[in-house]
Amino acid sequence: MLFNLHDNQVIYPCERKQINFWAKKWGIRAQELNEAILETGSIKRKVLKSYLEKKGILFSVSGSLRKLKSQIQMMADKLIEEEEE
Repeated sequence: MLFNLHDNQVIYPCERKQINFWAKKWGIRAQELNEAILETGSIKRKVLKSYLEKKGILFSVSGSLRKLKSQIQMMADKLIEEEEE
């Protein structure tokens, strides 16, 4: 019987291949991922990804699109207000 010793929800810092894989997938440097592990004290992917997003190192596509949409909406509202005056 085979046992899966590695949980899919965590990133093991001692495995360079895994660090490089997730760094490449997220579009960041391996050093940034290692620093996130040290700063958070966590090896959980969810925690690390959230930390990197809060630091502005990692951008989620959906979050970026929502932010862009709200900025466009604010600009449109401002233009409408200026036209009414």
